[in-house]
Amino acid sequence: MSEARLTEERLRTWVLAQADRERLCLALLPMLGGYTDARPRRPKGGPDGARDIEAMLGDLVIWGGVGFRNAVSDSSDDKRWVVKKFREDVTNAQSEMPELTGFVFFTNVDLTPGEVGELVNWATDEGLRHVRVFNRELLRGILDSVRGMQFRLQFLDLPMSTTEQVAFFNSFGADIRASLEIQQQLLVTQRQLIDAQRQLLEAQHQTIDRKLRTVDFRIAAASWLSDFRIALDLGRSYTAEELGHFRILLSLRPPATDRQVLMGGEDATVPAPNGDGNYLGIRRFARFNLMPHELHMPTASDGYHSRRHWLWVHVNMYAAGLIRQVSELNGSYVELVLTSRLASSVRRVLLIANGYVIWEPVRNPSYANRNPSMFCPEPFTPRTTEEGMITYAMGTIDFDRIDPRKATPKEFG
Repeated sequence: MSEARLTEERLRTWVLAQADRERLCLALLPMLGGYTDARPRRPKGGPDGARDIEAMLGDLVIWGGVGFRNAVSDSSDDKRWVVKKFREDVTNAQSEMPELTGFVFFTNVDLTPGEVGELVNWATDEGLRHVRVFNRELLRGILDSVRGMQFRLQFLDLPMSTTEQVAFFNSFGADIRASLEIQQQLLVTQRQLIDAQRQLLEAQHQTIDRKLRTVDFRIAAASWLSDFRIALDLGRSYTAEELGHFRILLSLRPPATDRQVLMGGEDATVPAPNGDGNYLGIRRFARFNLMPHELHMPTASDGYHSRRHWLWVHVNMYAAGLIRQVSELNGSYVELVLTSRLASSVRRVLLIANGYVIWEPVRNPSYANRNPSMFCPEPFTPRTTEEGMITYAMGTIDFDRIDPRKATPKEFG
């Protein structure tokens, strides 16, 4: 079957929703005359104000109606239906806009020139100056033209033949390429604008986030020191047998004072309830002295703490009366000593105060042979002496240098 006959057959029998019928006619209208600014009225349904289409012809306002039937056979009944539909659409349009002088009508019924002339004459007698009736043959002709092939494919699902494709791209290839290049450039520009906006929003968010973090930390720094701990990240879970005997020692000297905190812990295992090995735990201890070598308020707490691959050592400095606020820790000199095997297993060390990481040292290999000079709150056992103690890290707590990007210590968790 030829393309012309296929197109005519689709116009007669192809079932299209009313919205698609109106969109098809709207797309073809500019090709059927000097119509501009063509737009649908209410293609998705609802009151349409007595017209399906609006357009302009020069300075003349044009309204339009769409009268398509399903399974058209061009019978007398089809033609009577078209005449009735046309007259109702014109009458309704003039009732809505009495000054209207232009009307177009689309139908998939094939009317003879005489039948079209009768409709045009009737509408002219009703006061319209410009009247056009586009019947099936006119629609078929424009759909089979180079300009209409794309809409034939879109609405009637009729692909272009090889010959038609050549004709189409000969006519519009340069325009399509130019349009695609413009669209591509627009996309590049839009992406650049989006990236710039995103970077601006991220910078603004980071600025706000830093300010909020600073406020939060200042509040925390002025609060009572209720939580102070050493946290050792082992990088993975260890059994008690893997780590063996270990000891953790921390010396902390607050600025402008001769006070010193000595705290730490050593391994203490607990049998698992199911009898499958032992839980890894810590027996914690702490000592506070006011003058060198003068012991003050000895405190000790036994407990077991394990959080997957973390080891914790807690101490309540506020209860001991040594350091009351987080801010008093700023400028403190810190030295951390670990048993050798534990030091080789540690991935990172954190010193945490009220939920904020105030010291995160980097291990210095040059300290490995340094003999720890601190006084140990608990006497060394033969196992500790055999294992060996090394200085893992030393340094000064400086709130302003902990995380330069945020200008305040980061929260742990």
